[in-house]
Amino acid sequence: MHVLSSIAPIFLLATLASAKPVPRSDQVVRCTLTSDAQIAHIKSSYLDVWSHSLGLNHPTDIRVSATERAQLEATGAKCDVFIDNLAPLLQAEQKPHLAVRQGPSALAADPFFTSYKTYSQIVDKVKAWEQAYPDRVKYLGSIGASTEGRGIPAFKITNNKIPSFSKRSIYFNGGIHAREWISSATVMYIANALITSTDAQLSGFLDKVEFYITPISNPDGYEYSRTTDRYWRKNRGSIPKSNCVGVDLNRNWDEHFGVVGVDSDPCSETYNGPSAFSEPETEALSKFVLSLPNRLAGIDWHSYGQYILRPWGWTNTKSKNEALYKALGDGVRDAIVKFNGNQYSSITGAQLYPAAGATDDWMTAKAKMTGFTIELRDTGRYGFVLPANQIVPTGEEGVVAVKAFVDYVLKTSIPPAV
Repeated sequence: MHVLSSIAPIFLLATLASAKPVPRSDQVVRCTLTSDAQIAHIKSSYLDVWSHSLGLNHPTDIRVSATERAQLEATGAKCDVFIDNLAPLLQAEQKPHLAVRQGPSALAADPFFTSYKTYSQIVDKVKAWEQAYPDRVKYLGSIGASTEGRGIPAFKITNNKIPSFSKRSIYFNGGIHAREWISSATVMYIANALITSTDAQLSGFLDKVEFYITPISNPDGYEYSRTTDRYWRKNRGSIPKSNCVGVDLNRNWDEHFGVVGVDSDPCSETYNGPSAFSEPETEALSKFVLSLPNRLAGIDWHSYGQYILRPWGWTNTKSKNEALYKALGDGVRDAIVKFNGNQYSSITGAQLYPAAGATDDWMTAKAKMTGFTIELRDTGRYGFVLPANQIVPTGEEGVVAVKAFVDYVLKTSIPPAV
């Protein structure tokens, strides 16, 4: 512990030195758009929209420079400053913070959760868990290579003393959007709780469930967001006949691919790629999920907004399992409120914003699981630049969510959605 504490400042300086500086003029403005021309301006200017959707007559968060803000407001858009200056938030995000657990996984604090970690540090942590807890953890290695050749790590958590044939598989995916650092951090925090906590319910899950976890499913984008562009979202795949780079991996799944909530422009943040599973990351992830025995459910972890999202995401037509899914989502929401009072919203994915080709809908429709998305902290005060001191409280909310989610899906028979 003392060794980790001593190297933390060195790591921080190295991270800050390698990160792309954020101009002081960068702000996040919250705008109300009233015309299609304003939306067209945002798209043609490739402004960085932080909100989940881009539409008329509701608040939309957009990262802008001073010049970009002036040009946007010249279209008639009414904008207020929501985050005045991103630079100090970037510094706060990378400042190591004492990890003090607060809830159901309360044990001695693990210094791993004092700061956001690199790809290599995440992989090394999983390997360390396997060495320290061989009865609970199995590192599965890489399930496939990313565009730039990085392995996509996966591991399993269960009680290895109980045969696998009697268990159900639950899948957690983290980090599919590069800039959502809290996603990977939370998935790792949940894993740590499952591995180390003496909580009776968490330990009991391991007798009945094999948890399969891919904590960093977009490793190239994640590392690029750490070293070059903090706000990078997509993978780093090259695009033929385009100078732009990357595909939105959460629009690249083979479930109503390209129907809604995507963009055919390769320079767009929501470019869904030339075809379903065109990217090596989504191809590897889908094959991995389909290989899991006795599949039961899965959660794709994202930020931000604080939402518990149930099927469907691609259409406003309700699933035939809507009542069951709603009870599950509401139960997760209520468990978090009971724990610390923090409010998440329980809605369908399409109620937040219709989007096709997403991980959660694919899990539900094609892998025959109960697929959800959880959008983590916060509601916009920090947005994607969530300070390191939020890793533990967000992780604790994740643990509470998992307890409610897993308890429900183990006890409730949910038929295949389609």
